[in-house]
Amino acid sequence: MQLWTKSLAHSAFRHTRKSENDTGRIVLHTARRATIAAQILLRNYSASYTVKDACLSGLPAGVTASVCAQGYEIYNDGLPYPDRLTDSAAVTVTPHTTQGFVVTFRTDADAPVGVYTVRVSLKLTLDNGNDAELSASVILHIHKPVLPEPKDSAFGHEYFFDLRANDEKLISYAKAMKDLRVNSLYLDAIPLLCRGGSKRTGKTTWELNFSVLDDFVRLFLKHGSFRYLTLTNIITPVEGTWLTIIDEEGHPAGVELFKNDQETAEAFVRAFYGGIAGHFAEMGWRDMLRIHLEDEPHTTKSWLWARAICHEAAPGIPCTEPIDTKGIGRAFGAECDIPVPRLEVYDHDAEYYAEHMAAGRVVWCYSCCFPEDPWWLNKFLDLPARYARMIKWACYAQGITGFLHWGFNFWSGESQYGMNPNVRFKGDGFIVYPTENGVQMSNRGLSTTVGIEEWEMLSMLGQKDSEAAKAFARRVARTFRDFTDDPDVIDQTRAELLSLLDALY
Repeated sequence: MQLWTKSLAHSAFRHTRKSENDTGRIVLHTARRATIAAQILLRNYSASYTVKDACLSGLPAGVTASVCAQGYEIYNDGLPYPDRLTDSAAVTVTPHTTQGFVVTFRTDADAPVGVYTVRVSLKLTLDNGNDAELSASVILHIHKPVLPEPKDSAFGHEYFFDLRANDEKLISYAKAMKDLRVNSLYLDAIPLLCRGGSKRTGKTTWELNFSVLDDFVRLFLKHGSFRYLTLTNIITPVEGTWLTIIDEEGHPAGVELFKNDQETAEAFVRAFYGGIAGHFAEMGWRDMLRIHLEDEPHTTKSWLWARAICHEAAPGIPCTEPIDTKGIGRAFGAECDIPVPRLEVYDHDAEYYAEHMAAGRVVWCYSCCFPEDPWWLNKFLDLPARYARMIKWACYAQGITGFLHWGFNFWSGESQYGMNPNVRFKGDGFIVYPTENGVQMSNRGLSTTVGIEEWEMLSMLGQKDSEAAKAFARRVARTFRDFTDDPDVIDQTRAELLSLLDALY
């Protein structure tokens, strides 16, 4: 039986074979209040075996660790993608295949700086009934920098997610979001207002009951680490022809824009955004509030109409919008306080967004389905997991300070992006996997966390030497389609970056 290690930047499949340079020892570099992981790979040529348990020894104070088996997802292309991180116990491996295990280290803010040797032991039962044990060494370098909590981070991170779940599952979502460094809470407010008993009381008046919405926000603030509360769009995406309102029975209803009932539409936009802004001010949350109006608008009329009302009803609340076509960002101009172009849309109109940032404004970016060509960085399950990590290096290289991914937990229902085996956009609709009472992290999710933390490290260097920080970022990714494909370059750049930060801090 063989055992060897690889960094998280490498892709490990069931058919992975040991190379001449692989060993049972790996060196990891991390900061305080940060995450890093290694892969331990096992391969047996003669018989199957079952992993009974995983044990760690030599773990320093202030560091917690977990060992997960890589679950290999198989889609319509027949390839095994190691994405689901599952319980390491009771994994049975057949002969002539490689099983990967991910050892994740989370370091506290007060963890002692130094170099530590952690021993990871996997206890096995062979198919002949005999027990066996294999061990690997992780040399863990803990560096001096302390990364901020997500709620204190200058890098924004948001996921669109399906909020239909009981409180137990919602708590698991909030905790997973904290692990993912999600600090912008996506609020699909109308269903929550309806559940609270909100209703239309006249042609242009509504009674908004915030009780359920408040409970939802409190739950996520308690179990997560959020800096922003972002209201989802109430105008239908793309063409912007319909507005969602609340009817007399307390249910969502549609009003066609710029038709006979425009007075109702304008009154609801004013009541909805103004009401939430006023209530959140009472709750102490107003400074956290942000607004999506339409989502991927292809025309300007509906969006600019709603934005003008928001200026009056909710003054000073920033508007942020996913943009999936070139030109819309320019058409909105400064009216869109925080444009969020899709990765390739940013690339195709980078000059405009650079001008927007040069004026002192903020730009995020996002991914949703496209670009699906494999020469772009993206978060698809059938791309190397490191691409999810490298997106954040490309963000830093280009001055981008936030990322939105539409799919946190959309596991079923849609043929293009759910979990059925014939999807087109593999893994695009989810970054975690469902369990009976919660969620399991994915390999892509873990890589996302590591990438955001590396953005933080680059930002710390940038506060001392902005050109040096940009140079470090460009070693890994210059744009979303101009990047290294060498995993060792990523690991080496991270190690050098942390060593430099030790000297500066």
